[in-house]
Amino acid sequence: EFKGLVARAKAVVRTGEFTPYANLILRAGVVF
Repeated sequence: EFKGLVARAKAVVRTGEFTPYANLILRAGVVF
């Protein structure tokens, strides 16, 4: 699931951390 979301990402930030729990996705939107 994570790799599917990353494929549609606008930007990817690499931190250099290699542990499997270091992966996260930040999602931003505009609420009116």
